[in-house]
Amino acid sequence: MENHQLENIIKYLNVYTSDDVYESIHLFLLNIHDTKVLNDKDKINAKLKQAVKEYDTYKKTEEIQSKDFLIQSLKIIERDLDKLIQQRSKIDYTESYIEELEKKSNVIKTISEIEENINEIEIETSLIKRSIEKLKKEKTTINENQLKKIYNQANSYIPSLNKKFNELIKFHNSMIDNRIKFIQEKLNTKLKMLSELKNLRDENIQLKQRLSFDLLDEGLLKDLYSLNTKIDKLTLEKGGFESIYWTQKS
Repeated sequence: MENHQLENIIKYLNVYTSDDVYESIHLFLLNIHDTKVLNDKDKINAKLKQAVKEYDTYKKTEEIQSKDFLIQSLKIIERDLDKLIQQRSKIDYTESYIEELEKKSNVIKTISEIEENINEIEIETSLIKRSIEKLKKEKTTINENQLKKIYNQANSYIPSLNKKFNELIKFHNSMIDNRIKFIQEKLNTKLKMLSELKNLRDENIQLKQRLSFDLLDEGLLKDLYSLNTKIDKLTLEKGGFESIYWTQKS
């Protein structure tokens, strides 16, 4: 027997008769007469239908709300984009001043680096000067008695010691003088570098002042960069929302 013939035998009522009705009839024909079972079945089927109906309604409402959210989000993004683009358009005329601004930025950076070098060298020269003063003090405050005692001890072990005590004093002082001379040369080199750096700093400060003008401030490039970054970010967000919206719509 064909499947459709069997189905016609089982489902012999009109095509609009639901499966639930057939199920109740079949239970009756099979001598399942428990009223409670049949009533519970009907209640469960009724609840199931209601649940399916509510679910379909919820899905439709959720879809509408989701689309509304996407549309509202797109409107907000487009509004913010227009606002940022308008802000950027107000400073588009700065293209002719970009080179000057970059020069000024480089000059400011150079001044900062020079200042750092000046500070380092000033610390070094201060330490060198302190070392020279310490050596000079060591030369003037030599303990001749202590040195004499050392000399006599050395002379007792080496009777043929050729150097006399006064020569030892001179040698000690000459050693200090040589050290002072060496350090002084180093100090002079540092002072020369310091002077050159200060002159270079002053030249750059004057150059910075010449590059300054009233139309633009130093933060303008940062503002322009910030606007472009925000515009790019919003453009990406807009593309993402549009992709989701058209996917749902299809």
